[in-house]
Amino acid sequence: MRKRTRYDLIVRNALSELLRGALERPERSLAVGVIHEGLKSMKQRGAYKVSVSKIIRALPPPERKGYHEKELLFELRASNLFSVNIEGDEGGEGKEGDEIELELNQSCRGSLGFIITRLERYRKALGSMSITGGGGSALERQIKKGAVLFNAALYFECHEHLENVWREEASNAKSFIKAIIHAAVGMYHYEHENTRGLLNYLRRARRALEPFKPHYLGIDVESLINELERFELLVAGRGEQKKFADARVPVIKAV
Repeated sequence: MRKRTRYDLIVRNALSELLRGALERPERSLAVGVIHEGLKSMKQRGAYKVSVSKIIRALPPPERKGYHEKELLFELRASNLFSVNIEGDEGGEGKEGDEIELELNQSCRGSLGFIITRLERYRKALGSMSITGGGGSALERQIKKGAVLFNAALYFECHEHLENVWREEASNAKSFIKAIIHAAVGMYHYEHENTRGLLNYLRRARRALEPFKPHYLGIDVESLINELERFELLVAGRGEQKKFADARVPVIKAV
């Protein structure tokens, strides 16, 4: 099992919170793009500071849609990943058009590669959500978001998103949502090389999904059960050969 440091957990939680904001309000996804491009620039230049205005000008137009500087500043500060410096403004509030500079916090610098990879997945997942649209009930749309996160191998973020949905749900769907959460938790254990945790949670997920076959709330439940079982057998049979299993991770299919 791979151990996580305190800084690993700080970065993980900061990124998850950033994504949560973008899931709640799509216009807040701009911060995800800005931070991702900023960090890539830092890595390329071997420096830990970058100009926000240069990044925004380089972003694709769809990602700049609905841009508001004050909202972006709030998101950047709330991420806990950076110091946000505004040129010539001692109060830190700034005014429209001021030069904004990001400086990656010292505690996050050792995780630069991980953060860049994670944010790339975030952007792809958010882009996929915008393309697939908002068909179905409100609950189906929330579950669909969870499925996109799961399929993007964002298992912790899938768990966090669906747990919020689960807390607010009072119908029989609560058990279904919990089953998908168990699947996400299992795959999170897989990411961190905890085979016992993976197998335990995937079995729990399969059992909980059985009453909802063949499909439920827009999800192909029968296919998901089969995917989870196949992956269990694969990992149990091959032990720690994680690279082999990575290409065969389960996916959640819509109907």
